Amino acid sequence: MRYGACALIAWAALACAGRADELKAGAAKAEITPPIGYAMWGYGSRHDQPSEGVLDALHARALVLAAGPEKIALVSLDLGRAPPRQSTAAIRAKVKDAGIEHIFLVASHTHHGPVLELEGWPDPKKPYVHELEQKLADLIFEANKALKPARLGITSKEVPFNRNRHSKRDDKPVDRELLVLRVEAPDGKPIAHAVNFAAHPTMTSEKVRKFSADYPGALAALVEKETGAPCLFLQGAAGDLSTNPGENAGPEKFGQALGREALALAKTIRCQESKEATLATREEDFAFNSRVFLV
Repeated sequence: MRYGACALIAWAALACAGRADELKAGAAKAEITPPIGYAMWGYGSRHDQPSEGVLDALHARALVLAAGPEKIALVSLDLGRAPPRQSTAAIRAKVKDAGIEHIFLVASHTHHGPVLELEGWPDPKKPYVHELEQKLADLIFEANKALKPARLGITSKEVPFNRNRHSKRDDKPVDRELLVLRVEAPDGKPIAHAVNFAAHPTMTSEKVRKFSADYPGALAALVEKETGAPCLFLQGAAGDLSTNPGENAGPEKFGQALGREALALAKTIRCQESKEATLATREEDFAFNSRVFLV
């Protein structure tokens, strides 16, 4: 099972160790679109050229889970990559006083997001990167303030919506699991959904220099329209996996098709309520060498 799904299950699990308390959850959503003219991330051939506009707004969505003193913030981002270590440390420091020791930042990997390594743009005194840090901290605070008794459930199925784009292996491995987490109040009203799926969000042409959340944005927008609750998209280990659109060509149609599958799955979930919930966490730090061989 890929890391994204494992992490989601780990954070959603009702663990057996530690102090037992009622599970609580809160969610929130905020826009994080950079200013037009900000350098774009995602394609080497684009050379970080500046954006010329916005196709669709970029968002961040946060889900805070709490059991007693333990709290975890799961944050999905319409970005190419999660904020670098320094920014993550800054966000963690900002929310620590709210009792949130653990944060999990997950980028959708859209190739129409901003470069996050610019410290002085558009204004050295108010760079976007530092504003993003504060926006994400404020978003986590908002979700934390919305904490209420909750119950959750999780399910998954295999779908034909991705493909292996260039593996040299004969079997061309593909992870087809679509996983959905539903978090709801005791009365059944949804608090949030989280959708875990693996495929590169590269359905928007690299020639389009406009910010876009690509298909994950369309997926989340449909789920939110139908349920009235934030929908976090958690990218799986996309690796060599691309979308397999079939008749659903384009980010809007593909995202909505995947969103309908997620909604259908969510309707089958029977959330479990527990008065003795605990949250168990573990952090590991990995370092990877570049796949690019420099001559």
